[in-house]
Amino acid sequence: FTNRNLARVEMRKLSKSYVGKPNATAKDCQLSINHKSNLLEGKAFYRVQNTTDTALDTIYVCINPGLKIQKVFGSSGFKQEKHFTDIYLEKPLSVGATDSLIIIYDGYISEDICFLDYENESEYNSFNMWLFQVPEKHHFLETNYVLLSPETFWYPRFEWPRGLGFPEYMNPTFINHKLSVKTKPGLTILSQGKRTSKELGSCSFDSQLPLPAISL
Repeated sequence: FTNRNLARVEMRKLSKSYVGKPNATAKDCQLSINHKSNLLEGKAFYRVQNTTDTALDTIYVCINPGLKIQKVFGSSGFKQEKHFTDIYLEKPLSVGATDSLIIIYDGYISEDICFLDYENESEYNSFNMWLFQVPEKHHFLETNYVLLSPETFWYPRFEWPRGLGFPEYMNPTFINHKLSVKTKPGLTILSQGKRTSKELGSCSFDSQLPLPAISL
């Protein structure tokens, strides 16, 4: 039983403790990402709404466990445990009310969070053909190449990893996304939405249509 398997077991257990827990609903997301070799620096601006039937004094986000939240503007504090972060609001968010938050974070990407609903690591982490078994990789964060899918939770999101709440909690929230990216000149930056180039190594994207999540 590897350390990675143990980490995934602990993350599944923590995730299931959040399933069904009242939370704010994201309405808009604006991301600013700075790519530095194998590290990310990020800032996420969210507009959220309380769509539950009770006031909320604490809300939560899910983020890759390799990324550490440094500050949350619009809160009185926060507590990060593995891939979940509880955010304590300055004042309770009443039913139907909206609020905004800015989350500052940085770090690396851990693949432990990817496809947590697969309990057997070999089912999601290898490609088998006849006698050959090739390990799969679910992300790239390197100096000259980056590939980050929604399954890596490379930015904070107001939900938990898909599959763990099946079948009761499988409806994704579709929201508008705006993304600004800075990286080394010479790399081509791609994501969902309308692309606007600013200068070498920098551009932005506007999803224009609501999406459940975006890639980079």
